[in-house]
Amino acid sequence: MTLRDLQPRELRASELYGNDWLNGQPVLMSRMHGRVVLVVFWDYTSIRCDHVLPYIAEWHKRYSSLGLVVVGVHTPRFEFGKSPEYVDDAVRARGREVPVVMDNDALIWTKYGNREWPGIQSVDGDGFIR
Repeated sequence: MTLRDLQPRELRASELYGNDWLNGQPVLMSRMHGRVVLVVFWDYTSIRCDHVLPYIAEWHKRYSSLGLVVVGVHTPRFEFGKSPEYVDDAVRARGREVPVVMDNDALIWTKYGNREWPGIQSVDGDGFIR
C-alpha cells in the first residue's frame, strides 16, 4: 500500500476560469495530466500572503524543472482588489514569476473549497485535488 492509496481521490480539479490572466498565459488544468499543480489563493492586501508567497516562489524555482506547476489565484478581499492594474502592480513589485488568474467573483475559490488567505491546494498528476 502506498500513500496514494490512503488519500481519497474524490474531487477533480476544475478549470481556472477567471476574469483576467496576468503574468503569463492561462493554465488549463485539462492539459496538466502527469504534472503536480499548486493552486495558490492569495490577496495582495493580505500580510499573511506576503509571509507565505516567498516560500511558494522558492518551490517554483526549485521544482518547476521537475514538472511542478504553480498558479496564483488572486481572490480579492476588498472591492478595490478587483482592479487588474492594482494586482499587476503588486505582482511586479513582489517579483512573482507564476501566472495569476483574477478570481473577482470567488468562483474558483468556491470550486476549490478554499476558506482563507493564503490557501494552497495541490492537484496530483491525475487531476485530483489532494
